[in-house]
Amino acid sequence: MNKNLLWITRTAIFLALLVIVQFVTKGLSPFVTGSLVNLLLIITGLTVGLTSGLSLAVISPILAGILGVQVFPTPFMIPVIVVSNMIIVFITWYFTKNALKNELKYKKLTQIFGTVLGALLKFLFLWVFTSLVLGPIFKLPTLILFFFSWPQLVTALIGGALALAIYPVLSKVLKSEV
Repeated sequence: MNKNLLWITRTAIFLALLVIVQFVTKGLSPFVTGSLVNLLLIITGLTVGLTSGLSLAVISPILAGILGVQVFPTPFMIPVIVVSNMIIVFITWYFTKNALKNELKYKKLTQIFGTVLGALLKFLFLWVFTSLVLGPIFKLPTLILFFFSWPQLVTALIGGALALAIYPVLSKVLKSEV
């Protein structure tokens, strides 16, 4: 199969899963939706490739806003969420791929470190921009500021842990199909 076609197909499948997850979990806790979205962003980057993961990181909040899955108090929230999604995808991808490529002695520990670091940086970026920049400018409600604080760290950690648990099996399945 053509590698470009395979890449497009797999990216489209993960994008479809992302849209479905956002719709199906719309009325549930943000902890459920956020964790599953983070899982899909990370697992896409790890299994399909960094450009796919980053593409979904960009598309996800835009689609969520357009489709009404997520209501943003200001459109300026979307770029902040995009960048934070890109942070977790890139950091997790970087540490996981380097751990596997270099056959590091403690590769699982390196993957976990990268996932925790990615989650922490995503949280810090979101928290700083929403509470210290956008919050004061747009007078964001306390509830919005709350959801862009520590819950983001929790959902990023859960999504990252799920991605690391699923990745070894999913990567073997996807490699066997090629």
